[in-house]
Amino acid sequence: MDLWDSRHKAEAALQSTLATHRALLAEGFELLDGAIDAFRDRRSDGPFFRVCGLTLTKARNTALGLYSLSLDALGQEAGALLRLLIEHYELLVYLRKDPSRVQQILDEKLPSAGNRAKAIEGEFHSLRSYLSENASHFGFTPDSMKHLLPTHEEGWRVIQPYTEHALKVNIGVLFGVLTRLLEEASNCLQTAGIPEHEDLSMIATIYRDKGLAIFAIP
Repeated sequence: MDLWDSRHKAEAALQSTLATHRALLAEGFELLDGAIDAFRDRRSDGPFFRVCGLTLTKARNTALGLYSLSLDALGQEAGALLRLLIEHYELLVYLRKDPSRVQQILDEKLPSAGNRAKAIEGEFHSLRSYLSENASHFGFTPDSMKHLLPTHEEGWRVIQPYTEHALKVNIGVLFGVLTRLLEEASNCLQTAGIPEHEDLSMIATIYRDKGLAIFAIP
């Protein structure tokens, strides 16, 4: 049994048929690192910069974890990280809409992720609920188990096989996350009155449009 068979096949695809997709994701992480630097360079200017920068950093590492699990054909398990990434994104929105909310973090009185989502009228309620039920917490729901039970004859599937379609779907989700994080980083910089937000906003738009074409998303 080769534990890394799916990863090896995914890596081979990313060097050949999905080389353009690989380059797009690498660019996304590079752009996100640049956004993190913009906050880190101003971390002494106040807690808003430190908190937003650290949130972006945590999101960046979580996104990398999602990427890694996707290479191992563990897309369903990666759903737990996707839910966490949504929380990172929505926290940035929550802070950007009212920068004084940073004090809630300093006082260790930050509302729950669900209450923060309500405060910003978040658009991911249904997705967060789905991921909470089927990915973030262990349960025997059909959607959390169907990849283990392909047919009655096979019993259950221990090793998740590589398919290019599944990989494209999962890294397409990752692309969407990176795009949202870049756009919200720009919004936070704008709220803080930092001129670099204009450059980052333009870069995020170009990146989004490029990715939509590569993934053939309408």
